[in-house]
Amino acid sequence: MQLGSQVPVGGDLSSIRGGRVHVVGLGGTGVRGLVPLLLDRGVRVSGSDKDDSPVIAKFRRDGVECSVGHSDRNVLPGTDLVLISAAVTPDNPEVRVAKQRSIAVLKYAQCLGFLMGEKEGIAISGTHGKTTTSAMVCSVLVHAGRDPSFVIGGDHSDLGGGSRSGNGSHFVAEACEFDRSFLNLRPRATVVTNIEEDHLDYFESLSDIQGAFRQFVGLLPEDGFLVYSADDPNSCRLPESSRARSNSFSLEPGKGDWWAEDVEFRGEGSTFDVIGPGGLRVPFELVVPGDHNVRNALACTAVCSWAGIPLEEIAAGLRRFRGVRRRFDVLARKPCTVVDDYAHHPTEVETVLRAARQTYPDRQLVCVFQPHQYSRLRRMLEGFADALSLADDVIITQVYRARDSEADVRSVQASVLNKAVGSRGVSSSYAEDFPRAIELLEAVARTDSVVIFLGAGDVTDLAGEFASALSGGRVRLEREPRAPSTSVVPAIVHATPGLC
Repeated sequence: MQLGSQVPVGGDLSSIRGGRVHVVGLGGTGVRGLVPLLLDRGVRVSGSDKDDSPVIAKFRRDGVECSVGHSDRNVLPGTDLVLISAAVTPDNPEVRVAKQRSIAVLKYAQCLGFLMGEKEGIAISGTHGKTTTSAMVCSVLVHAGRDPSFVIGGDHSDLGGGSRSGNGSHFVAEACEFDRSFLNLRPRATVVTNIEEDHLDYFESLSDIQGAFRQFVGLLPEDGFLVYSADDPNSCRLPESSRARSNSFSLEPGKGDWWAEDVEFRGEGSTFDVIGPGGLRVPFELVVPGDHNVRNALACTAVCSWAGIPLEEIAAGLRRFRGVRRRFDVLARKPCTVVDDYAHHPTEVETVLRAARQTYPDRQLVCVFQPHQYSRLRRMLEGFADALSLADDVIITQVYRARDSEADVRSVQASVLNKAVGSRGVSSSYAEDFPRAIELLEAVARTDSVVIFLGAGDVTDLAGEFASALSGGRVRLEREPRAPSTSVVPAIVHATPGLC
C-alpha cells in the first residue's frame, strides 16, 4: 500500500508499521479504539480533539502526542496517514492541510475494514444492542482461549477496555450504520440485532435504513454466516439479500433457529435454557438485567457457535460477563441505587426502564434523561414521552447538541418533552443545568429509589457526580420510602428488540 494513494476496501496496513498516523477526533467513541491497535503495530500516533478529557489524558500517558483544538500545525512533519472520526468535516484545518501535502485521509470505518481484513471478521450491527452483543462475543472468545482482536464502542473492564490486539484468528467489531460506514467492512460473519428508525439526520426513512442493512449483509461471502432477529419484523427478510448461510434467534419458543425457554429474572440477572439447532439444550445464566440481554445472549450464542465454540463454553463465558460501562452500569447501591446508561432512543429508554422494573419491581424509579440531538428529539418526542412514562418521576435536562444545525436547535426545546411527559400523568421536572438536576433529585429521590441517568451525552458526568455526592454525604435523601409502583411489566416483551 502506498500512503497518500487511494486504498481499496479489504487492504492492509502493513506498510505503516513504524510510520506516523495523526488522528483527528482522537476522543471519539469509535476511533479511539483504533489507537491501541496502531500503537501495537509500532506506529507513532499523534492526535487532536476539540476538548481535553480523561481519554486524552490516558493517551498522553501512553505516548500519544495530543493537541486540544484543531490546527494545521497539529499534523506533524513525516505524517504518513491522517485518520478521522465520522464527526470530522472536510473543512477541518487538519484535513485540509493533509490534502495539501498529499497525505492519505481515511475514515475510521475504512481503517477498521483494513484491520478486519487481516483476520476472520465478526461484525455486530443493528440499531440497538451492538455494544453489549459485541462485548458478549469477545468475552466468550476470550474465555474459550481464542484471544480475539476487537474494537467495540464501550469500555469493558474485564476485557481491558474497548479494543485489543489479539493473536487469535478472529476480529470482532461493532459495525455502525450511520454514514453507511459499515459498508467498509468485509466480515465473514455478521449479526444484525434489529433495525429501527434512527440517525434520521443522515437517513431519509426507515426504508433507506433497511436498504443500507440489505447492502451490508449482501457483502457476506457465500461461505459466511448471518445472524438476525426473528422477533424483529424489519430484519426478518435480510437472508433474501445475502448469499451466506443464516440463523435467527427469538424469545418465542420455536420461532427462530435459537431461542430461550424458562426465562426467570433473579436479582440483577436471569436464568434460562438456550435451545439450538438439532435439539441442543443448555442452561444459561446472566448477571446483567433484562429480557433484552437474553436476546443479546442468543445472538452471541449463534455467532460463537458458528465460530466453533461449544455451547457449554459459550454458557460459561456469558456467566462471567458483567456488562459494559454505561449499559445499565450500577454506580452505587447505598443509600439508593444509581444506574448510568447510554440509552438515547425511545426504544432504548423503554427497554432500560422495563429492565429496571423487572429487576427492582417494588422500588421508586427516578429517571434523569438528557435528550441527545435536537433533531432526534424533534422527530421522536412523543416516543420519548411514552417511554419515560414508565418511570415514577422524571427529570429532563437540556439537550446535548451533536451534529445539529441552528435550525434544529431552534425547532424544539427539552422543556417541551417535560410537558409531554407530565401530560401522561407522570411527575416530571425540567432542570436547566446539572446543579438544578441535583437539587431536584434531593427533593424527589428516597433511600429506596433507583435513580437512572439516561443519554449519550455528558449526563454520565452528572451520574458520577450524584453517586459521589451520595457516598460523601453531600446529598441527603428522605428516609421514608414511597408505596411500591403499580406499573405492570411483563416478564418477556416480544415487541422490544435487543438493546445496548
